Amino acid sequence: PLEKKLAQALVKAQETGQQSLHYMTRGMGYVVDLQAMHQMNEMTGMRRRIRRCKAGDADDVEVLYEIELEHGWQPMDSDIARDLAKAEIEGRETTEYTARGQTYIISLTDLQQTNKRTGARRCLRHCDIGRACSEEEEGGRE
Repeated sequence: PLEKKLAQALVKAQETGQQSLHYMTRGMGYVVDLQAMHQMNEMTGMRRRIRRCKAGDADDVEVLYEIELEHGWQPMDSDIARDLAKAEIEGRETTEYTARGQTYIISLTDLQQTNKRTGARRCLRHCDIGRACSEEEEGGRE
Protein backbone atom coordinates (compact mmCIF):
# COMPACT_ATOMS: atom_id res chain seq x y z
CA PRO A 1 0.00 0.00 0.00
CA LEU A 2 1.19 3.47 -0.92
CA GLU A 3 0.62 6.95 0.41
CA LYS A 4 -2.58 8.39 -0.99
CA LYS A 5 -0.78 11.21 -2.85
CA LEU A 6 1.62 8.78 -4.53
CA ALA A 7 -1.17 6.36 -5.40
CA GLN A 8 -3.08 9.21 -7.05
CA ALA A 9 0.02 10.25 -9.02
CA LEU A 10 0.50 6.66 -10.23
CA VAL A 11 -3.12 6.39 -11.34
CA LYS A 12 -2.90 9.72 -13.18
CA ALA A 13 0.39 8.71 -14.84
CA GLN A 14 -1.12 5.40 -15.96
CA GLU A 15 -4.29 7.05 -17.24
CA THR A 16 -2.31 9.61 -19.26
CA GLY A 17 -0.17 6.91 -20.86
CA GLN A 18 3.13 7.61 -19.09
CA GLN A 19 5.58 4.70 -19.20
CA SER A 20 7.17 5.45 -15.81
CA LEU A 21 7.06 7.70 -12.78
CA HIS A 22 9.88 8.87 -10.51
CA TYR A 23 9.25 9.57 -6.81
CA MET A 24 11.11 10.13 -3.54
CA THR A 25 10.16 8.74 -0.14
CA ARG A 26 12.13 8.36 3.10
CA GLY A 27 15.10 9.96 1.34
CA MET A 28 15.22 7.31 -1.39
CA GLY A 29 14.50 7.64 -5.09
CA TYR A 30 12.33 5.13 -6.94
CA VAL A 31 11.23 4.62 -10.53
CA VAL A 32 7.94 2.86 -11.20
CA ASP A 33 7.68 1.10 -14.56
CA LEU A 34 3.97 1.26 -15.32
CA GLN A 35 4.21 -1.24 -18.16
CA ALA A 36 6.07 -3.97 -16.23
CA MET A 37 4.31 -3.01 -12.97
CA HIS A 38 7.40 -2.88 -10.79
CA GLN A 39 9.30 -0.26 -8.82
CA MET A 40 13.07 0.04 -8.68
CA ASN A 41 15.14 1.58 -5.92
CA GLU A 42 17.52 3.91 -7.77
CA MET A 43 20.35 3.46 -5.26
CA THR A 44 20.28 -0.33 -4.81
CA GLY A 45 18.69 -1.41 -8.08
CA MET A 46 16.30 -3.64 -6.12
CA ARG A 47 13.02 -4.26 -7.93
CA ARG A 48 9.61 -5.09 -6.47
CA ARG A 49 6.39 -6.02 -8.19
CA ILE A 50 3.48 -3.64 -7.73
CA ARG A 51 -0.23 -4.02 -8.35
CA ARG A 52 -3.18 -1.70 -8.50
CA CYS A 53 -6.10 -2.12 -6.13
CA LYS A 54 -8.93 0.10 -5.01
CA ALA A 55 -9.26 1.26 -1.39
CA GLY A 56 -12.51 -0.66 -1.22
CA ASP A 57 -10.53 -3.83 -1.94
CA ALA A 58 -8.50 -3.56 1.28
CA ASP A 59 -10.23 -6.54 2.91
CA ASP A 60 -9.20 -8.71 -0.05
CA VAL A 61 -5.57 -7.55 -0.23
CA GLU A 62 -3.03 -10.00 1.12
CA VAL A 63 0.01 -8.19 2.44
CA LEU A 64 2.70 -9.87 4.45
CA TYR A 65 4.19 -7.86 7.28
CA GLU A 66 7.03 -9.22 9.36
CA ILE A 67 8.16 -8.12 12.80
CA GLU A 68 11.72 -8.29 14.06
CA LEU A 69 11.82 -10.38 17.23
CA GLU A 70 14.80 -11.53 19.30
CA HIS A 71 15.20 -14.65 17.11
CA GLY A 72 14.76 -12.94 13.74
CA TRP A 73 11.99 -11.76 11.43
CA GLN A 74 8.61 -13.44 11.92
CA PRO A 75 5.33 -13.05 9.98
CA MET A 76 2.64 -11.00 11.69
CA ASP A 77 -0.82 -12.48 12.15
CA SER A 78 -2.78 -12.25 8.89
CA ASP A 79 -5.69 -10.36 10.51
CA ILE A 80 -3.30 -7.73 11.86
CA ALA A 81 -1.48 -7.52 8.50
CA ARG A 82 -4.82 -7.01 6.73
CA ASP A 83 -5.71 -4.21 9.19
CA LEU A 84 -2.31 -2.57 8.59
CA ALA A 85 -2.77 -2.75 4.82
CA LYS A 86 -6.23 -1.21 5.12
CA ALA A 87 -4.90 1.61 7.33
CA GLU A 88 -2.16 2.35 4.77
CA ILE A 89 -4.61 2.37 1.87
CA GLU A 90 -6.80 4.78 3.83
CA GLY A 91 -3.77 7.07 4.26
CA ARG A 92 -3.50 6.80 8.04
CA GLU A 93 -0.09 7.39 9.62
CA THR A 94 -0.76 5.25 12.71
CA THR A 95 -3.08 2.48 13.82
CA GLU A 96 -3.60 0.46 17.00
CA TYR A 97 -4.30 -3.18 17.72
CA THR A 98 -4.51 -5.43 20.76
CA ALA A 99 -2.94 -8.89 20.93
CA ARG A 100 -1.97 -11.19 23.80
CA GLY A 101 -3.34 -8.68 26.31
CA GLN A 102 -1.14 -5.84 25.06
CA THR A 103 -2.06 -2.76 23.02
CA TYR A 104 0.32 -1.72 20.26
CA ILE A 105 0.62 1.45 18.19
CA ILE A 106 1.95 1.00 14.66
CA SER A 107 3.61 3.91 12.89
CA LEU A 108 2.96 3.31 9.21
CA THR A 109 5.42 6.04 8.21
CA ASP A 110 8.50 4.44 9.79
CA LEU A 111 7.19 0.86 10.20
CA GLN A 112 7.64 0.70 13.97
CA GLN A 113 5.46 -1.09 16.53
CA THR A 114 5.35 0.39 20.04
CA ASN A 115 3.90 -1.38 23.06
CA LYS A 116 1.57 1.24 24.54
CA ARG A 117 2.20 0.14 28.15
CA THR A 118 5.96 -0.58 28.13
CA GLY A 119 7.15 1.68 25.30
CA ALA A 120 9.10 -1.25 23.76
CA ARG A 121 9.63 -0.79 20.02
CA ARG A 122 10.08 -3.30 17.23
CA CYS A 123 10.74 -2.89 13.51
CA LEU A 124 8.26 -4.04 10.86
CA ARG A 125 8.70 -4.64 7.14
CA HIS A 126 6.62 -5.49 4.06
CA CYS A 127 7.30 -8.60 2.02
CA ASP A 128 6.04 -9.84 -1.31
CA ILE A 129 3.28 -12.44 -1.04
CA GLY A 130 4.46 -15.99 -1.56
CA ARG A 131 8.00 -15.61 -0.25
CA ALA A 132 9.77 -14.56 2.89
CA CYS A 133 11.74 -11.34 2.93
CA SER A 134 15.43 -11.67 2.26
CA GLU A 135 17.87 -10.40 4.85
CA GLU A 136 18.69 -7.39 2.62
CA GLU A 137 15.10 -6.17 2.79
CA GLU A 138 14.42 -3.90 5.73
CA GLY A 139 11.10 -2.34 6.64
CA GLY A 140 10.18 -0.14 3.74
CA ARG A 141 13.67 1.30 3.46
CA GLU A 142 14.50 -0.10 0.04
